[in-house]
Amino acid sequence: MNEKATQIYRVEFNGKYFWLSSLIGEFTKAFKMQISLISRYEQQGKDLTEIQGLIAAGKVKVDQVHFINVGADICQMKLAQMLIDDMKKFDSSQIYGQKIPLLMFYLKNYQIVGDEIKSDFSVNELLQLMNDYCQVDFGYPNNETEYQHLLGASENSNEYFKQRSLVLNYWLKDDHYLRIILQNAINHSNSSVLSQQARSNYKKAYYQLENSEVNSLWYEDIESRTTGLTWYLTSADQAIKILSNFRIGSEDQNRNMSEDHHLTFSLRPKTPEQYQNEGILNKAAGNCNSFAPVPVPVFICFSLKRILERGGLLINSELNNKEEMSFNLQEDVDWDLFSFNKNIRSIYADHDSTNLMQTKCIIKDYLEFIAKDIIKIYVRTEAEKVSLLTALIEYQAKQSFSKKHLQLIDLSQYAARIQVEPDLFFGDRGKVIYGDNRIEFSEIGKTNIQSHDEPFSIVKEMKTVSKMITIGGLMRQEFKLEDSKGNLKTVAVYHKPDWILKVVKWASAFTGEVRYYLDLYYHSEFLSVYRIEGENEWINNQDKTRMNFTEDEQRILKKVEESFKLETVRKNRR
Repeated sequence: MNEKATQIYRVEFNGKYFWLSSLIGEFTKAFKMQISLISRYEQQGKDLTEIQGLIAAGKVKVDQVHFINVGADICQMKLAQMLIDDMKKFDSSQIYGQKIPLLMFYLKNYQIVGDEIKSDFSVNELLQLMNDYCQVDFGYPNNETEYQHLLGASENSNEYFKQRSLVLNYWLKDDHYLRIILQNAINHSNSSVLSQQARSNYKKAYYQLENSEVNSLWYEDIESRTTGLTWYLTSADQAIKILSNFRIGSEDQNRNMSEDHHLTFSLRPKTPEQYQNEGILNKAAGNCNSFAPVPVPVFICFSLKRILERGGLLINSELNNKEEMSFNLQEDVDWDLFSFNKNIRSIYADHDSTNLMQTKCIIKDYLEFIAKDIIKIYVRTEAEKVSLLTALIEYQAKQSFSKKHLQLIDLSQYAARIQVEPDLFFGDRGKVIYGDNRIEFSEIGKTNIQSHDEPFSIVKEMKTVSKMITIGGLMRQEFKLEDSKGNLKTVAVYHKPDWILKVVKWASAFTGEVRYYLDLYYHSEFLSVYRIEGENEWINNQDKTRMNFTEDEQRILKKVEESFKLETVRKNRR
């Protein structure tokens, strides 16, 4: 028996199975080695699998051992196939939770054909395997060295960088389940999936900008200690859906999707695309179209490094000279960020510079995120910030989100991240501003604007009932503009008074106590407060301190709160 060859054992215990691999040719010694390894994991505070936990507790008494591989010196791909084929002989209920980190070896035998990666198996086959044996962790490379070993490439070869990124894109290609597995693996990994060369070039590139004339807001955020940003330009109406659903994708009908179904992110503001898409045009000035494609623009910024660690890629600047947003995955990608490092100053050049290079970050199909992944949200004016917060709260009130999902939507977190930075946008377009105690539109003729005021009301459709909320003491104001096709489009939404964003009346089923909960944008700060019915104090919901509202503000708040009505209508079942 070849002592240096990997041995695979199927171990039976209590009518269930787990698999053990070792270079030691004797099972008893291999099992003792496994016990020592698990003991080390416990000391390091690592999470144990189900079977590792049982072994650590001394509860495993081996009933029978089966040799799957008796020492034949075969490649890892064949070894993985042998193990998984053996596992598939048993029902999922017969298998312990364990880690079998050989699945990536399937990718050892692949060919690159055009922009596609071809292998002996389908993504659906992998998906089915993971669904059938969901208690098994099929593993993900823990570090760069392991990845290089998996792909059989030397550390500094250009071919390695291509292979590595192609494999990432393959795993991100089609299936939602596989994407979540990969992103979760990356999120919980202690090491970056970026190559050492890519990390080095990334750091060197931004070091060049430290003493340059480039506005630091374009590429870093001091508060979150983030260097390198992606800039996603979208309209306010799409932004509220993105921020509520934690997802950017093709269904958003944005102009940031290539024909190859890759989502694209700019690395900076003030790009030619932004100039073409941003703001409201003035009909009075001779423009036939009162809308640019993004009438009220919003920038959502993520960490560039974070996106790259999730399988994102940088596309070379040459791509942007092509008429269509398509690319060759092998030729147009800056695999190791050498081009990025070399051209960093041109990438961040002034928007009217002839040297401007539009390198972009791409990610396959869609991006899912959590609220804290967002570095900043930028708007042009304070009025547009209030409108965005108002529309965001109204949209969420209409949706049937689960309680868990609503807890993830931290409006105070979003409000703190929404910053007013007009210099990040082009100043020659119409925008929403505050005038003399009213909403106004700069650079836009008044005849082009339509406004509608009515008491606040929202209908929330649920499976068996419809819930209608009306607040007679709170007016809702909606502004619309007519586009080139004669269609009216909403561009801003406010409440009167605009600092009251949300009101909810709640009654305790046990004590009968009635409370009014409010979300406010008060003196440029987002607050959640409540008042017990019959009392004259409003309490800050976060630190439980008493709010010092003026007498006039207290009168307004009571009027709004006490006009809250909820009507529930049960739907007819057929």
